[in-house]
Amino acid sequence: MYFIEFFADKVPYLDTGWDALHTFIRVPAGAILAARSLGDLNPALELMALLAGGSIALIAHGTKATTRLAINASPEPFSNWAASVTEDLDRLRQPLADVQSSDRHDHPGAGFSRCSWHGWCPRFTV
Repeated sequence: MYFIEFFADKVPYLDTGWDALHTFIRVPAGAILAARSLGDLNPALELMALLAGGSIALIAHGTKATTRLAINASPEPFSNWAASVTEDLDRLRQPLADVQSSDRHDHPGAGFSRCSWHGWCPRFTV
């Protein structure tokens, strides 16, 4: 999926359609991940985690999608490519930073948060 997104982000307006499609994937995934990460809890607390996780995922995804849409409106093509390459470099940096963070902080799941969203993680900390 990363390879498809790699090429979809380079084409103006195709990336907007890609983001629109992913609104229906990323937001529910964030909500479910937040609710399930807490284990067996009171259903009210599980609902609160579901709503909080979905809200955070919607804010993060909405910010990315809105920024990309604004970049697509610029008349020159360089900004779209620069934003896409910056996102690609950040996707490579985040899992490595999470692993380093989990080495420094000895608590369960320290390095799981961001790398799980990008589809791969060098090491799971449980």
